[in-house]
Amino acid sequence: MFNLGFTHLLILGVIALVVIGPEQLPEMARKFAKLLNELRRAKDEIMAPMNEFHAEAQRMINDTQQKVNQDISKLVEMRDKLDAEIRAHGSDNNTQAATTSVATGNSATANNAAIAVNSVTPPSTPKPEPTPTATPPPDPKGRDGQ
Repeated sequence: MFNLGFTHLLILGVIALVVIGPEQLPEMARKFAKLLNELRRAKDEIMAPMNEFHAEAQRMINDTQQKVNQDISKLVEMRDKLDAEIRAHGSDNNTQAATTSVATGNSATANNAAIAVNSVTPPSTPKPEPTPTATPPPDPKGRDGQ
């Protein structure tokens, strides 16, 4: 932590012996050791709930990630099945596939077949009519544009 070598510790010990004195040095060392132990215990008490929270958050993240991966796998499987079904029916029979899927109750296939039909034959949209231009308001001073 402080990156102190043996020589640094030896110098600190000699300085402490000179400043504190040989009679009080053992008592001061015991007090210092108790203080360090109390600080470590306080740190552990503070860190325990934080570590617990971190572990729970990590579990929740992992669970969510697994669920998302499962959902993605299901969606990829559905897409592959639908692609195969569309290829099997051909692009000319997309309307028939949508009708058949609706009749059999396969709503996912029906929705995707309907999307395929809409992508093959886009609906025609009417062109908007031009809006008439507004006439300027009359001049309040009564000058007919002069």
